[in-house]
Order: sequence, then structure tokens, then C-alpha cells
Amino acid sequence: MIRPSAFSLKAVFQRDDHHDGVRRIHVYLLRLVYGLMFFVLGKDTWTHILTHRGAWNPDDAMAWCVWTAFATLAGIGIIPVHASCCTIAYVSHCRCVTTRIQSSTRTIHF
Repeated sequence: MIRPSAFSLKAVFQRDDHHDGVRRIHVYLLRLVYGLMFFVLGKDTWTHILTHRGAWNPDDAMAWCVWTAFATLAGIGIIPVHASCCTIAYVSHCRCVTTRIQSSTRTIHF
């Protein structure tokens, strides 16, 4: 069964519960910027690193690696992640920490 498209120009400018109240236009623009950084900056930096010949100057090597990491992280930022996934991971981490603290000799309250 083909579902009708849920895209609406009006809905793009309204707050969206799927994105924790952030307008969809902001999410789309952020993904666009991340995509441009990933493809444009990533192409230049990865090409420079992979085709470099000879010894690296330590300052140049550090700068190129920082820009490459920046572009790579921007590519990871394109991947849509629902906020509840992060919340679940955070809550389970907090429970683990709380359990360890309570099982110690003294209880620490946050």
C-alpha cells in the first residue's frame, strides 16, 4: 500500500514533535550545511591526506587532520537520530551510575 506524501510546505515551518519542538526547516537546513561540509571540505581534505607524499610538517599534519575530522563528523551529523534514542542511552547510563554509587559504602545524592 502506498502512503500519501506527508510533505507539506506549511508543516516545514511549524514546530515538530518528532524533532523535540524544532522546526523542520531548521533540521533540513542543518543537514544541508552538514552535507555541504562533508562533500566539499571532505573531498579536499581526504584527497590531500591520501595523496600526500613525503614527510609531514607536524603543524600541517595536525591542521589537515582536524579539518578532515570536522568534515567526517559533519557526515555523521547528516544521519537522522531520534532524540529518544539519546535519551534512552542517557537514562540507562544514569541508572548504571546511580546503581554503582548506591552499592558503594556511602551514598552520593545529585
